[in-house]
Formats: sequence, structure tokens, C-alpha cells
Amino acid sequence: MEFFTAQQIIKKGYEAVAEQLNERLSSYDYLYLTFDLDVLDPAFAPAVQNPEPEGLTTTQLLDLILPLCTERLVGFDVVELVPTYDQGVSATVAAKVLFEMLCQIEKSKIERLS
Repeated sequence: MEFFTAQQIIKKGYEAVAEQLNERLSSYDYLYLTFDLDVLDPAFAPAVQNPEPEGLTTTQLLDLILPLCTERLVGFDVVELVPTYDQGVSATVAAKVLFEMLCQIEKSKIERLS
């Protein structure tokens, strides 16, 4: 299993990592994406199981995962939200990411039919 740490993404730049990620996934017909809130800096998602300082911003995360939201994406989930620690910030970020993913999937379908 391959992975990129938040620090690697920040140092390399999310554009370079997104390109590398797309290359590695290009041979797969179907993708399943698990979005772990722990990847975000606690300033953006404080209510997670293992808060990681120096994590990604919400924008960086969206820039990485939205290109994957095409017809190949057959499912996705969000993990590590701890509602008892949340005052709405983390849940709002999770909802925002899910909403943007759904919009991108729909946009991909429309573009494919055009």
C-alpha cells in the first residue's frame, strides 16, 4: 500500500502529488476513496481521533481528491470524525468535502455526456 504524508504533500506541492497519484491510479477501472479527517490540520478538523498538527488545509485536500471524482469512483467514505469532541467545525468540513465530491462526480457525468 502506498501513501503520501501531509508533510510530503506540503513539501512536494499538491499539484505534483495529484499528478503522481493520478499516474499511479490510471490503470484502475474503479476507485474507492476513503477520506480520513486526520489528514487535515486541527485548525480545520479538530474533532478527530488523532489530530495531526501541520496537516493539510481543506483546499489542499479538495485539490488532491476532486480530480479522482470521476465515473471510475464507485464509492467513498469519511472516517475519524468524533462528534463528542466537535462543536460543528469538523462536521461542517466533512460535509463540505462530501458535497464537493458529489458535485464533482455529477460534473464528470455531465461532461462525459456532452
